[in-house]
Amino acid sequence: MNKGIKKLIIALIAIIVLGFGAINILWYCHYSDYMDYRNALSKEVVGGETIYTLSKNGYKYSIKCPDYLDFGGNMAIVDHNVESDGAEPVLLIWHKLFNKNKYGVILHLNGDRNSSYQIYVDKDGNPVFEKNDSDDFRNEAESIAQENKETIAGLLSAMNDVWDIE
Repeated sequence: MNKGIKKLIIALIAIIVLGFGAINILWYCHYSDYMDYRNALSKEVVGGETIYTLSKNGYKYSIKCPDYLDFGGNMAIVDHNVESDGAEPVLLIWHKLFNKNKYGVILHLNGDRNSSYQIYVDKDGNPVFEKNDSDDFRNEAESIAQENKETIAGLLSAMNDVWDIE
């Protein structure tokens, strides 16, 4: 094998190793962000998945850390203060790299767990929309968010009581 091909192979291997190393570093940065939030929670294994949970003031907090080389993971708060048959409101937080969090709420209409809306919200509880969301959807989501403003505010307040997320 000539020297030019050997150098090319070595360069390609170096690029692959460095790229894989960079992906691992980014993943670890994302994963370690969850470590700070899970300190106050208890570790549980449910269905083979490790989650961290805490019950406090009628709210159930949970964290699912991202799996190895997965940039997913989420944090959730369920409001058990609401009288319902399994139709409690839920706040979901997708903690992204560089503190770009995404929030969503699941709201059940009239306490019916078979009838729910899932709406992205900002850190103040206002609906957030995608470019391609229809006007009908936007109007309906804004109306539902307004009707459930106190519930959403309670979930966001509970989030900051335990996690103080900005």
